[in-house]
Amino acid sequence: MKLALVSLTTFLALACSSLPDNKTENGAITPSQLLASAEYDSKRVEVRGWLRIGPEMRGLWDSKKDIENGNYQHACITIYNPRGISIRGPIREVLVVGTYNAKRPDRLIILGACSDAFLEIIEVRDQ
Repeated sequence: MKLALVSLTTFLALACSSLPDNKTENGAITPSQLLASAEYDSKRVEVRGWLRIGPEMRGLWDSKKDIENGNYQHACITIYNPRGISIRGPIREVLVVGTYNAKRPDRLIILGACSDAFLEIIEVRDQ
């Protein structure tokens, strides 16, 4: 019985250690992972997704399909660019380095926002 318990414990430990850490291959997280976890609030993060910039949209999305389906609530984070970093559009895959804020202050207005949470851009890299 002890051998079976030790074997089961070892198996579970190995299985759990091989679970994915929910990051992309370069260590970045996705917009939906960012929105789902309070641990990133007010921290510098790297987020990989599809950037959509236009007159009425400033968002980083999980995928092109989420853009087409308008999955705002779970797959889009608002992009905030107070430094005026040059960003090409309208839609492209990028890695954004920035500071994540889970709740936009009432005094901050971001036209084209897709969520109350926002990512303050420090750097944008094409993927």
